[in-house]
Amino acid sequence: MRALCLLLFNYLMISFKVFGQIIYTDHLPYSDPFETETIYKQSLLIQDSLKQQKIGCVTFEILEINNEKYLAIDGRLNLFKWQNGIWNSISNSSYHGYNFISKKFGYSGSIYSFGGYGFWREHGDLIRYDWERNEWETEIIETDQDIGSGVSFVKEAYLYIINPVSRNQHINQVNKHQGLYKINLQSHQLTILQTDPKLDALKFSTHYETNNYYITSIDPFQIINKSAMTYKYSDLTQLVKLDAVNPQSFVLIRGDSITVSINATEKINIALDSIYKNLSDISHPIVQKSKSIYYTYAFMFLVFLASIWYFNQIQSKKHQEAAIEHPMLNRLLEFSGQTLSQEQLDSAFGIEAIIPAETQRSKRSNLIKEINHEYYKIRGNELVSRIQDPTDKRKFLYQIR
Repeated sequence: MRALCLLLFNYLMISFKVFGQIIYTDHLPYSDPFETETIYKQSLLIQDSLKQQKIGCVTFEILEINNEKYLAIDGRLNLFKWQNGIWNSISNSSYHGYNFISKKFGYSGSIYSFGGYGFWREHGDLIRYDWERNEWETEIIETDQDIGSGVSFVKEAYLYIINPVSRNQHINQVNKHQGLYKINLQSHQLTILQTDPKLDALKFSTHYETNNYYITSIDPFQIINKSAMTYKYSDLTQLVKLDAVNPQSFVLIRGDSITVSINATEKINIALDSIYKNLSDISHPIVQKSKSIYYTYAFMFLVFLASIWYFNQIQSKKHQEAAIEHPMLNRLLEFSGQTLSQEQLDSAFGIEAIIPAETQRSKRSNLIKEINHEYYKIRGNELVSRIQDPTDKRKFLYQIR
């Protein structure tokens, strides 16, 4: 069984040979060319020293913390600090072989290592370098499960892991987790978000990470936009030359640009922002939108419609109250839907005793105009309309709406 596990680990080492280089993530203000060259050469000396001791290492990563440079070695808990033009060992930890292919990164003045493979486990342990003790210490993540390793990147105060996998070969157990695991680097709380099912095709074969991008695979080309939390796939091999790099290649990352020195004369310059924007594939969201959000939108829309209905009811009530407060309107509304004769209308107006007839006619006409004007302001139409009496063309009838 252990022989089989060794074969598996050797396979992993071969699979990840593409990033078996010295990777330097440089931050502003950038190192000058002379210092950059010196850092590379001194890193090669550390690499050669470990080779002579027959110690296998995959990646040498140079990180900057508080304007200081540190060299972390894959699979080992060594840590070197750049001082006076050379690398000086500062770590007292000796528990090596625990975190091959792990993710090293800096956050808030500390250096972290997440996940990796070692001692028959592929795990999701988070360790942090303790500056006072000069040792690596385990950070407790608030979860009862082994998260496992996978494509991971840092954005602001969070470490994200996509569909992580944990393996315990002591008991022949494999757990493939689904989702975007989000670890708060301050509180160590874990949140799991639902991911796009297409992310199952995401490979974990490179460690090229810049300010806003993460390349997970070269062939096929797969890239994550960290700032937008989206990704793109491409059938075209964008960075085919990177397959030709050797273990001593120097990878310099500045901002969202990567420069790979393949040899003394050949360099590859990669601008990830331009590559991502020019890819023909559309951007896919990493986090799958929950259906509950659509239910939320539907509920909000219903609340909006109910609010409009309620507002209209209040306005209508106000209009009705205004009509009731007008005595003449109130009197005529008692005949709503009826057709009145002239005598009946005069009686409703209380003008049946007015003489002469001309004065009565004038009073009736003015009241009709006044009432229709007021009613129009409330309901948008007239209350009283005059029509000819079909039985006597000399007379008029009055329809009350």
